[in-house]
Parts: sequence; C-alpha cells; structure tokens
Amino acid sequence: MVSRYHSRIKLGGKELLSLDISIPLNERIARQTPGHTLEQAFYRDPEIFESEMSAIFLRQWLYVGHASRIPGPGDYFTHRIGQEPLVVIRGDDGAVHAHLNICRHKGSILCREAQGTAKKLVCPYHQWVYEPDGSLFHARMMPDDFQKSDWGLRSVAVHEVDGLIFVCFAETPPPFSEPNAGWLEPYGLDSAKVAHIATYTVNSNWKIVLENFMECYHCGVVHPEYTRVMAGASGSYLSGDEVTAQAGRSYAEAGKDAGRLGLDPSRPVMQFKRGAETQSMDGKRVAPLLGTYPAYDGAMMASWIGWTCEMELNPDYVCVFRFTPLDATRTEVEAHWLVRGDAVEGVDYEIDRLTTFWKVTGEQDWDICEVVQTGVASRHYVPGPMSHAEGGPRGFLASYLEILGDFVRTVGG
Repeated sequence: MVSRYHSRIKLGGKELLSLDISIPLNERIARQTPGHTLEQAFYRDPEIFESEMSAIFLRQWLYVGHASRIPGPGDYFTHRIGQEPLVVIRGDDGAVHAHLNICRHKGSILCREAQGTAKKLVCPYHQWVYEPDGSLFHARMMPDDFQKSDWGLRSVAVHEVDGLIFVCFAETPPPFSEPNAGWLEPYGLDSAKVAHIATYTVNSNWKIVLENFMECYHCGVVHPEYTRVMAGASGSYLSGDEVTAQAGRSYAEAGKDAGRLGLDPSRPVMQFKRGAETQSMDGKRVAPLLGTYPAYDGAMMASWIGWTCEMELNPDYVCVFRFTPLDATRTEVEAHWLVRGDAVEGVDYEIDRLTTFWKVTGEQDWDICEVVQTGVASRHYVPGPMSHAEGGPRGFLASYLEILGDFVRTVGG
C-alpha cells in the first residue's frame, strides 16, 4: 500500500517538498510525531482516504439519523458514506433496515430523494421491486431458473440506541460501545423528534473537522456567541478557575446540585455562565424541557458516540452532528435539532430561536476548518505541536494512527 504524494526534503538546510514521491503508508504512519498534527498527505491524499474508508468507516458503527425521521412502515431516508449510498427504511413490522441503495440488476440508485415513504422500493430503471426488508419481490421478464431469493438488496447491520440509528458495513460488526444510559436517559432521546435539519459541505478533510470539534482552544477567538453563554470558553480553554468564576459555582458544586435534582452527579457536564439556561443566542430557554429532565440546571453535556456522532445535550434541546467524509478534502456535516416529541412548532418553540446558536457557531467552525485546509495545502506546511488545551485531538489522532496502522499491517503496505 503506497501513497504517492508530497514528501518533505531538505535543501540547503531549508525544508521543502518534492512532488510525487511514493512512500509506503506504514512508513508515513510510523514517522508521525506524537502530540503533533499530521503530515500533509493525511489531510489531502486520495489514496490515504481510500485506506481510511476501508480501515475505519466500513468497519465501525456510524451514526446515520434519528428514528423519528421514519415513524411509520415504508418511511425512509437516504445517506451516502464515501461512495456507498444507503437507504434506511422502517419495515412493515416496525423494524429499522439499512440497505445499499442500489438495485441488484444494474446498480441503479433506488431512492433518489433525501426522505420519503414507499410501500416497496422500485428501481427507476427496469422496475425491479424490493420489500422494505430488502427481499426481492418482483423482477420482470427474467428466465425461469431465476431465483428471487438470491437477489435481495445488500443489507448492513443496524443498531438503535435512544432513538439514534447506527449502521455498520462489516460482515462481523465490532461490539457497539453503548453510551452511559444514566447520563442520556433524562433527555428522553427515544421519544424526541427532529425539529430541523441543516446540511453543509465543508471543504476540509474530515480529521480537521473532528479535531476542531474536540477542543476549545479556538473558542475565545472564533466563537463570540458561544463564549457569551459557556463558562470558561472566553479564555479559549475551559479551565476550572475560570469556569467557577463565570458560572458562580465549581464543577464539584454543580455535581451536588445535579444530585439534588436526581441527575447523575458524575455526568461530564459543561457549565453555562450565570443566568444562562441553554445554548441559545441570549442564553434563554428555547423549547420545553426534554424527557424527564427536571429543571434548567445551568449545565449541558457534550457527548460523542464513535467518530461520526457528536451531541450537544441541553435541558431543552439536543443538537446532533453527523460527520461524513466525502473525499480527501470534503466533509459533509449534518446537524439535527431534537426537541421533545410532543412539542409544537410555533407554540412551544420557534425554529429560528432553536437553531440560530448552532447554525452560527457551526458555520464559524466550517469556515475555520476550510481556512486550515487551505493552509495545509501549502508546500511550506509542517505539522505543528498541540497545546495542553488540545487533549481531545491528541487522543483522537493517536487512536486514528493506531487503527490505520493495524489495518495496513493486516493487508500489507
């Protein structure tokens, strides 16, 4: 497995980049410096991207959407992971199925809409017809010895947790890493609904996008709206002393307050500044309390499930971010705003007030990630050291290199 890309060389004591040098991927992985960003090729090389798809995204559990998007039999939504198109559909028995969204005849895409309802999936090319469970119902004008049972849709594994739907392409999926039920249960995500969806194509490598979302080193400069609400963020680092001063209580005191409300005091919360109740432009509530959440308690929780699902859990709404690599230099980010299932738009919440905070903050993130991607393309880019405020990206990149390295050693390269 060889990556053909820029390789750093020295000329007269100055670091330059030569073009089109073939370097085995295992050598690239081995020479990465711990605690630093990655070499340029890891953020730009299409061949490395294809290795990532095989090593990570076609082997791990990936978040695709919330169950409320498909409430009844035949309801479906579509999604694409790299070059793999999916259709997620609810069957007649209420079960959720996920299939490759391609006809088994000549490969035509079956469902071309982002979301819809279909009693059966009908190929728009030659009208092969499939049941929601993926079995082939009808294929016209086929020979007598044609066996419909041999030509059902290619399906992938599905796992649902608290209304969040995950899929895995692997024939033998790894164990699903269940989130802490005690932390998520009060939010009632399984009874929530999607109030709004926003989709972005970010011209940046997926790792740059994830690294950005795993740290607040940039928050004080990039996110003025975020720092008006979140304690400790204005200093670009969520330090304990700064949080205590701005929130009016320490994390230990916040845990005691949570315990008195019946919440798990060990939850890894982030505190609001004094007077703020939720992540909104003015810090004021934007929807009814979720699930059995007892009160606006001055805190929220950020939680990752795998590398494709990050949740901003507020007392009154949750913003779920779905990260999907498109190619080496583009990432799709889809944001799902969840509110309690019986909340009524225009009565209990307004879309603009509900969504503006994370639209503004998210779009600032997408912009700065594109700025980083542009800089990484320079011949003079050299991986830089991370600060003590970037523990999230440090751990992420270490895990990434380990997983990719294991894959390369397995397949050879």
